[in-house]
Amino acid sequence: MKRIKNYLLTVLLFLMITPVLGQYNNNLTVFHRILLYNDANELLIVKIKNTDIWVTPGLYQNKTQDIKKGLDSIVATYGVMQSEPILKGVFTLQRKTDSTASMSVRNLFVSHVQSYRPKVPDIIEEVKWVSPAEAAKMMSFPHISEMILQTSKYQQTLWGGAFTIVRSNGKTTSEMSVPFYSLGKQK
Repeated sequence: MKRIKNYLLTVLLFLMITPVLGQYNNNLTVFHRILLYNDANELLIVKIKNTDIWVTPGLYQNKTQDIKKGLDSIVATYGVMQSEPILKGVFTLQRKTDSTASMSVRNLFVSHVQSYRPKVPDIIEEVKWVSPAEAAKMMSFPHISEMILQTSKYQQTLWGGAFTIVRSNGKTTSEMSVPFYSLGKQK
């Protein structure tokens, strides 16, 4: 009887404490990155104005747009009409700085250009179409490079994984904290 009481007490404590332990960060963000391929199998990459930062287009999820509307909106700012975006990766990105830590979910979508009328948003300095390998070399953040290479090499798989970005004493490093793993096959 004592074993049953101890077991029930353990289960009860576990159920009470699990929600508390699961609340890593009240400010969890969700970012949707889109890899836009043209007919030459090149990716659209952009340089943020007044910086040396190269990335692929994307947006943070907000309360006013669903994912589809957000993706359509961001690609339209570059003059792109796209095919139906396909989810190719769900990743976590943990950021640690000298004084804070945060967590973000990064969804990676792939889409193909149906039509293109070049436009450059005000916050963007330059737009280029380059091969996936060249895009990976040009990315300012290693985790984006790794996502591009993995999803372009294994296009029939939905990927998961985790990255840690550490900023300390003005220096930023990135590492894959959970290696890529399959979340399923796609057509």
